Amino acid sequence: MKTLILQGEQHKFEYLYKSITLEDKDKDLIPYEAEIRVYVANSTETEIGDLRELADDEFMTEVERQGKVYTLQGFQIAVNYEELYLDESYIRFISVPLPV
Repeated sequence: MKTLILQGEQHKFEYLYKSITLEDKDKDLIPYEAEIRVYVANSTETEIGDLRELADDEFMTEVERQGKVYTLQGFQIAVNYEELYLDESYIRFISVPLPV
């Protein structure tokens, strides 16, 4: 097992986890704050083929282009108040790191 000692100001390390190569099972060993966001991609608003086949970062980029990224609470409100229609949509719940 390797030990990593971090020194310095916390904000300098906010995206450190992206710089270190870890296996998927070890990715949550480096602490950072995150929130779960809901990404809703409408298949009729894109020229990309099968949205289900995209990696998370590609899916996130496409959904951000479409403007349909929600917090969990925002997603709940949008669905319950019928501000968001989910016909022909693909949904992913993705944990996104927060800036420190």
